[in-house]
Amino acid sequence: METDRVVPVVIFLRGGDNRTYLRMGSDSCAYMEFRYLMCKLKSKSSAGYYDSDNIVARLNLPNMAYPPENRLEMYLAAQTGLARLETSPEKQRKYADFIDFYADLSEEEVMRYRARYLSEEGDIMGLASVLREEGREEGIEQGMQKGMQKGMQKGALQLLMRQLEKKFGELSQDLVTKLEQSDETQILLWSENILTADTLGEVFGH
Repeated sequence: METDRVVPVVIFLRGGDNRTYLRMGSDSCAYMEFRYLMCKLKSKSSAGYYDSDNIVARLNLPNMAYPPENRLEMYLAAQTGLARLETSPEKQRKYADFIDFYADLSEEEVMRYRARYLSEEGDIMGLASVLREEGREEGIEQGMQKGMQKGMQKGALQLLMRQLEKKFGELSQDLVTKLEQSDETQILLWSENILTADTLGEVFGH
């Protein structure tokens, strides 16, 4: 491919001591030796990547560090990231399985997740679970894609409101109404602003 430079990167899903050097070869001869860039997911806080546009980061939120009480919030951020950053239904199913496998929600957590974040139509639910429950017919994919877009906005709004409450305290009714009447573009902008804002005014640009 006409490249003369290769940068090896190793991503570790679990904590602990990891080697930083790799030698490939026999006892008498080394065919390849190198040190690599290391990424230890367990040493990274998942909250710092809730709004990331890097789909690899969003899919790996379950492999990062998070308080047990934020487990469902983390799962929601992973699922909304998948819905927003990947448009292929086939890849969505595959990556949803990846999220579900590493998140490994218990039955009780699944019930709380449904009650807290899902609409009656099942919007924002893990795509793999939706397909398993409703079937894999071709016609369902198109309808579900539209539902995911609507559900993604609802889930993102709920996530933004929870973040605002945690950072600035209880929200006024006027502010809640403003948030509920906002569109997807505004929600995404405010979600980015909250990462650096010190006041509500800075979040909303005034």
